[in-house]
Amino acid sequence: MLACLKALASPEVFGTAFPIPTLSASNPDYAPHGWGWNGPAWLQVNYFAITGLLSARQYEAAFRLWEQTRALCIRDGEPHSYELYDPELGTGMGCPDYSWQAMICHLLIRHFAGVGHREGELIPALPPGLDHIHLSNLPGWLCEIEIRRTPERLYIHTKHPRPVLVSLYAAGLGGLNALTANGIAMETGADGICTVPGDAAAPEWEVMGVCR
Repeated sequence: MLACLKALASPEVFGTAFPIPTLSASNPDYAPHGWGWNGPAWLQVNYFAITGLLSARQYEAAFRLWEQTRALCIRDGEPHSYELYDPELGTGMGCPDYSWQAMICHLLIRHFAGVGHREGELIPALPPGLDHIHLSNLPGWLCEIEIRRTPERLYIHTKHPRPVLVSLYAAGLGGLNALTANGIAMETGADGICTVPGDAAAPEWEVMGVCR
C-alpha cells in the first residue's frame, strides 16, 4: 500500500496534474496528448483507484484523488464530460458525454453515501467539501437518504420501503461522538460498526453524531 500511495503522489509516476495516467510519466512510451492507453487518464481507472483506496481505509488519498477527478469532469460548475483526458492539461479527448461518467453516480451513491451494501448497512465516506448529499427514488432496501455535515454535527436521515434495523460504519466520516439513531444511543463494536441495541426495526431513521 505504501508503494501504491507513493506512486500516486509522485509526478514522475502517476501523480500528474490530472491523474491517473495509464502509463507512468517516466516511461519512454508515455504519450499523454493523444488517444490511447499509453498516457491519457480514463475515469474508470480513477474510479477503481478511489474505491480501492476507500476499501483500504486510505481516506485522505481517496479524497485527494476524488478532488483531482472532479477537476477533470466538472469545470466552472458545468459538466466537462469526455471519454478520456490529457493527464497534464486536463483537456477532454475522444467522445463527449461518454458512458464512463455514470461511474461518478455510482461512486456518489455506493461509496460516498454508503448505500448498496447489505440490507441495513451504511458505509458512507464524505470527502471534504461534500457536506450535503440527498438521494431519492433508490431501488432496494433504502429508497431515500440525506446526509448533512456541519462543523459541529452530522445528520443522516433514511427512508425505507419496509422497516429495517440500520447499522453504520462511520470511519469515513471523520471523528464522531455520541451517535444516536432515532434518539437511541448506538453501540460501537470491535469491528467499528455502530448498531442500535435490540431488534426494533423502523421505516425511517434519524442518525445524529457530534463531530470531534
